[in-house]
Amino acid sequence: MKKIFLSVTALSMLVLLSEAQNIFPATGSAGIGTNAPVVSSLLDMRSTTKGVLFPRMTAAQRGAIASPATGLMLYQTDGTTGVYYYGGSWIRLVTSAAAPSLANLASVAINQSLVANASGTLDLGSSTRKWRKGFFSDSVFARVVIGTGANYGVYGNGATYGVYGNNTSSTGYGLYGNNTSNGYGVYGNNTGSGYGVYGKSAEGGVGVYGISVGGTGMYGSGDFNGVIGFATEGDGVSGSGNTGVSGAGRYYGVYGNGNDGVGVYGNGSTNGVQGNSSTGDGVHGSSSFGAGVSGSSPTRVGVYGRTGGGVGDQSGVYGYCSGFGYGLRGFSQNGFGVYASGGSWAGYFAGPVYSTGGFTSSDRKLKRNISDLVSGMDIINQLKPKQYEFRQDGNYKLMNLPAGKQYGLIAQDVEEVLPALVKEAQFNTGMSQPSKIPADGKPVSAATEPPSEIIDFKSLNYTALIPIIIKGMQELSAKNEELQQKNEQLQNEIEALQSAFSKEVSPGGINAARGYLEQNVPNPAGDNTLISYFVPAKSSRAQIAITDMSGAVIKTCAVSSGRGRVNIKTGELSAGTYNYALYVNDQVVDSRKMVIAK
Repeated sequence: MKKIFLSVTALSMLVLLSEAQNIFPATGSAGIGTNAPVVSSLLDMRSTTKGVLFPRMTAAQRGAIASPATGLMLYQTDGTTGVYYYGGSWIRLVTSAAAPSLANLASVAINQSLVANASGTLDLGSSTRKWRKGFFSDSVFARVVIGTGANYGVYGNGATYGVYGNNTSSTGYGLYGNNTSNGYGVYGNNTGSGYGVYGKSAEGGVGVYGISVGGTGMYGSGDFNGVIGFATEGDGVSGSGNTGVSGAGRYYGVYGNGNDGVGVYGNGSTNGVQGNSSTGDGVHGSSSFGAGVSGSSPTRVGVYGRTGGGVGDQSGVYGYCSGFGYGLRGFSQNGFGVYASGGSWAGYFAGPVYSTGGFTSSDRKLKRNISDLVSGMDIINQLKPKQYEFRQDGNYKLMNLPAGKQYGLIAQDVEEVLPALVKEAQFNTGMSQPSKIPADGKPVSAATEPPSEIIDFKSLNYTALIPIIIKGMQELSAKNEELQQKNEQLQNEIEALQSAFSKEVSPGGINAARGYLEQNVPNPAGDNTLISYFVPAKSSRAQIAITDMSGAVIKTCAVSSGRGRVNIKTGELSAGTYNYALYVNDQVVDSRKMVIAK
């Protein structure tokens, strides 16, 4: 009996010892690999050669766990492997990538690149829950950028691009900014040699578009270019606001290239497009079928461009269109569609210019030292009209001079007669290129730029020849009137001679044998009058006597035999009626009356 009791007691002790291996004390600490566990820990495990191994199972086994406790952890061996913990649902512990909500990131600087798992498949934020602000120390690259704000719709500051946008779809914008206050729709500042604002869009879109309620639709400032935009069929650069588009840059203030649209388009209450450049073009636009530059303003200037005054300067506004549109198009309701001002030339047009009307300054108050032009024909007779053809060889073809036979004057010939009408001019062949910026949008270095040539030539102010031509026409008109009067007088004399001849040869002619007189011409007479007569050849002496109505002789004039005429200076006589008679051999053979009118 005693042996049976001892056996039962020993068995009970073994059972108790066996169960005690999985139970830690309610208080104190337990240690594995150490006899002195940390007091604040329940279990202190120490090893330099081993680790802790979580329970390992498949995703199906993990899902079969009934009522998992919050904080339960395990390692999944299939599918997306890794350590999972339960926090209301099974959540994988991410080590190398951020969770979508960035919940596992502390409020410290992120020094890792946030890279999506595949190109163009994940969003940063959503349409309803957006990021409030973004701060970047360098450029921001995006396929589409749309921004709205009270100060800036889109603002960028970088060494390569201040703001860069590229839209590959058929609609939309490469870069779009909307400012709800009086700041900038799009603002870009480039501290290096790139672009303040750069936008590119595929067919049908707009390269860069900015809108502002009371400020500037788009403003770009850069060491190389202020604003630059490309579009296949839309507008290269388009802006709307107090000033539609405004840019400042060392190379181009505003540059736009639209294939079938508008290179640069601006619509503003003050200025449509405004560009400022120190050495390049203030506004540069290029298009194949649309308008190179188009600006609209209801009260001020449609397109305003300004460039510096140093050597190598180019154009305030440069517009180019290779197809059927406009190189430069400006519209203003009450101001100027296009305003140009230059110290040497306000504008240069390489090709024909069409206008539905034109005016030039001609107000008296704008002029001084006014005097009549003495002689126009003397000047005209010194000019040498020529026929010629313009050169089309070499760089001369870049000047887009008219082809075929031409008619005009040579500036050097005119300079000898009218030097004030001739002015020296230059053509920079580098300016004739439609674009100095390639499709990749990178700046053109001096080494890769096509070599340019400065062609010096003389230009002629044909408009100033108009007053000289008018004066010459007036002189010809006066001369023609004088000749017309003489012609009428000669015609009358011929008719009188014809009448006298007919009387002389007529068998029954009155006084044909004795002599006769013709009626004086003109009659009434002014200062002079002509009297035609006939005196027979056998006459010894003959004379014409002029008497007043009382018979008193006023004047006599000896005449010779044959047909003839005398010129009577009637200006010496008083107005009235007089008689004149032909005396042959002291006999009156004929007489007539004449009237003198004053």
